[in-house]
Amino acid sequence: MGDNPSWRKGLLRASERPEKQLYSDDLIVILADHAPKGRFHYLVLPKAPIDTVEDLTPSHIPLLRYMMAKSEKFIEREIRPKTRCDVLMGFHIVPTFIRLHLHLISNDFDAPGMKSTYAWGSFTTDFFMHPEKAISILESKGRIEIDPVEACEVRGDNSSILSCHGCKEKFSDLAELKSHIRIHDKDNIYNIKNETGPIS
Repeated sequence: MGDNPSWRKGLLRASERPEKQLYSDDLIVILADHAPKGRFHYLVLPKAPIDTVEDLTPSHIPLLRYMMAKSEKFIEREIRPKTRCDVLMGFHIVPTFIRLHLHLISNDFDAPGMKSTYAWGSFTTDFFMHPEKAISILESKGRIEIDPVEACEVRGDNSSILSCHGCKEKFSDLAELKSHIRIHDKDNIYNIKNETGPIS
């Protein structure tokens, strides 16, 4: 896409550097997120030139299933032995960077990159789309249409979205919420199913 500024291609450039690749094959590459929002945060990129979920077509469904299968294997090998938290899998429906990328993130959300309500909403609202939902939409409608204004309203950028995804207690401040999460984490409360689509 010619109208994308150079900085939006930073993830694509990183994915082409062998030293950044944690896994690579003919179809995908897996990288660590450079600004993690959870203790474990990785990105799965297709090598096919697909920029966003809106560029997906039904012909990409096998690729999406492949990305999911490889992601699950990566999670079992690299993340599960190190945390009791669930691992969420999903796309941002309005991404910051181009080349489609599937987030794999532990739902402790305890990392330096999780520092704004914007970031929180990016993983705890419908702004975060599980690949199975993407597949379902492609099968039923043939394409995924996103209204960017509506998507950003869904994600939110204010304290109204700050509630614990374990016990649902509401907070007005992200720092307080993160402290609350660390207390819960000791009790393994985040080893639960939730709306953003955990793997297991």
